[in-house]
Amino acid sequence: MTNQSNLSLLHVGEDTYEDWDRFPAIRSTLERWKLIEPGTARREIREKIGVGIEKVIAESEDVVTSIVNYLDHRPIDLLVLSTHGRDGLSAWIHPSTAEKIAHQAHMPTLFVPNNSHGCVSLETGEVTMKRVLVPVDHQPRSDEAIERAVRALEAYGTEDAKLTLLHVGSNEMPSVSIPDVPWHVEQVVIPSGDPATEIAAFSAEYKSNVIVMVTEGVHGFLDILRARLPTKCFATRPALCSPSLHSAKAMERVIIHQPSRPAGLSPFVGCAAALVWFAILSVAPDPRPLGAPDVAVNAVSKITSLADASARAATALLLRACGLGLLGFLVAVGCSRLPRWQSIIVTFVGAPILAIAAMWANYGYFPISLQIQFAIAFTIIGAATELALRANRTAKLMLVLGLAGFFMWAIPRGVSTDLERSARIAGVQLLSNAEDIPAGDPGFAECVAIAFQFAEENSPAADPVHTNQAAILALGVILGDEHVATLARSAFDGSHHKAIGRLRRKVKLHGRGDLPRHYWVSAALSVLSDGNRSTAVGAIKELMDSNPGGSGFSFADLTADRAGVLLAQRATQNAASALAFQAEVRDGLKAGDYCPPVAGLPEGISREQFQSVYGGLGGERTNQILDEIKQRLQQCRALGGHSEELIEVQPL
Repeated sequence: MTNQSNLSLLHVGEDTYEDWDRFPAIRSTLERWKLIEPGTARREIREKIGVGIEKVIAESEDVVTSIVNYLDHRPIDLLVLSTHGRDGLSAWIHPSTAEKIAHQAHMPTLFVPNNSHGCVSLETGEVTMKRVLVPVDHQPRSDEAIERAVRALEAYGTEDAKLTLLHVGSNEMPSVSIPDVPWHVEQVVIPSGDPATEIAAFSAEYKSNVIVMVTEGVHGFLDILRARLPTKCFATRPALCSPSLHSAKAMERVIIHQPSRPAGLSPFVGCAAALVWFAILSVAPDPRPLGAPDVAVNAVSKITSLADASARAATALLLRACGLGLLGFLVAVGCSRLPRWQSIIVTFVGAPILAIAAMWANYGYFPISLQIQFAIAFTIIGAATELALRANRTAKLMLVLGLAGFFMWAIPRGVSTDLERSARIAGVQLLSNAEDIPAGDPGFAECVAIAFQFAEENSPAADPVHTNQAAILALGVILGDEHVATLARSAFDGSHHKAIGRLRRKVKLHGRGDLPRHYWVSAALSVLSDGNRSTAVGAIKELMDSNPGGSGFSFADLTADRAGVLLAQRATQNAASALAFQAEVRDGLKAGDYCPPVAGLPEGISREQFQSVYGGLGGERTNQILDEIKQRLQQCRALGGHSEELIEVQPL
């Protein structure tokens, strides 16, 4: 018998001496199939079966490159690859080497799934081809696939064999040449559905022995299959995938995307979007508890049963997580064309670095350890989400739009331009009289008088609530903290820094320099949000101070915080209340009228003491002291009836 063909078995490994055992036992298989007798000499095998067999080992760590190089230097007609047929998470963790090779191959490729017998009996070698499935589309034309299927049936088909032409995606069957063959040829149309899913389901139900298809360029639904058919269909049925011979791209390689390089958002779009989102995170207002949308806060509070302050903190954290997660997601999209492990490494390292850099630029200081951990965690979660959805473009696009929209909707907008301008003018007016302001407690009362006198003078031409808000914000920046301007998304004028420092050192409240700062920061926060939230912020600050290294929990500071909140509420509740407060300030008020004495209130309490002695927030002893503070607040003229309100400090 003449030699009609050659079969090359190629193995790539690092140890050429031990790897010979990795080859299949060809002789025992041929003996089991009764194609040769036991003990047949190696040189006689070729003559008996008409096939020359060679075993080749390539010593290399790079399996894909070695095989492709071998193919480039050998006249190969058909490449046969075994595949695990993994899908889902398994395919993501263990990318298919067979698909990587086919991606770079230059010839028809037959995929044979592991544990799939197809049309060949492993016991006898008998070929029984009863059902052949050919997916067809308008482009590329499927005539070549049909021709290959017919040749296979001519060689191995049974009398009752069937050839099925399947089209998915429209009601119209593509124009194909129906061969004149003795077997039954049927045409099936599935009008809608995901091509890969429908073909996989039909192939399983149809119990096809082999799937035959052609592909070229970037046309039609078969190109969608290149991303999903290997994992959907090749997992259960052998499939022959061949480049079209009639196209201008006849010699192009079969394009079967690896799981690490699926169809999806363009990496260029991902890179550009990641840079844009990085810029937004760097300059946009960072989500804050006080600026969180009430709709989102109410939803979080309803779902989690958290108190207002805790719900606002949770909402702010959720918004930050969305922003950071989206950054990680977009970085992963930008790296989607890199090899899988390179993509993972670059994404999981680069995304957190970008997130930390954005936080640094936004905050004006390098993030603390907890913020860094938060950034790393959620950028990695975002990147992992992209990897899990990499083959689903629609899901990715919807997720990107949803996260971006939610984040941008919730960004705090800060104070209005008019209010910012009014606050600046009121601040300049106050600083222009700084030299005449007395030291100590009288200076506190004088600052209030100057600011609200200016507000009263401008009220006839403007809303008195607006002018009072401007006065409080000016006092919040000058006597409180310049970060109030940052919180309001307003630039702080550094040219007044020295004048503000001198005035702060001069002004006291009950003989203390720290109480004015607590007072006016809380009042300003109340203008920017509302009283309960401002009180909660003050409580949170005191809890932080009770940690090691802090100044300790102070009920005196909390009293000043609450007094500032009550003043802001009275001065800005409505137009009538605003005018009444201006008149009362004009009639003359002392520092004690704005804030009660704090003598005897516990201070410098450590966290352990606060929990053990006072019962923490909500504890019996804490509530007793809060009741005492409320009674003291009721004695302050400037606070009016608002002092009757309970001091609500919700535990976090």
